[in-house]
Amino acid sequence: MIIRVIYQDGQVGTVKPAELDDLISRCRIHSFRRSSGWVDISKGPLRENRSSTNAVPERRAEFAHRRATEDDTGANAAADG
Repeated sequence: MIIRVIYQDGQVGTVKPAELDDLISRCRIHSFRRSSGWVDISKGPLRENRSSTNAVPERRAEFAHRRATEDDTGANAAADG
């Protein structure tokens, strides 16, 4: 899929969806075209970061913390007993 954009300098171009995310984050474009019309970056609404990879490290970190705590508790009980 190709997305039409208007750069900050007024030039019109097309980009791939992954490029659009990068251009938005670096404030390189003024607006882009959706099926519902043009979206002005300064006014939105913009899409949220829909990547599920952000949540995975948090779950893993929580699991590792719980496991370390359980291991410490088990080690302490064995040392006390």
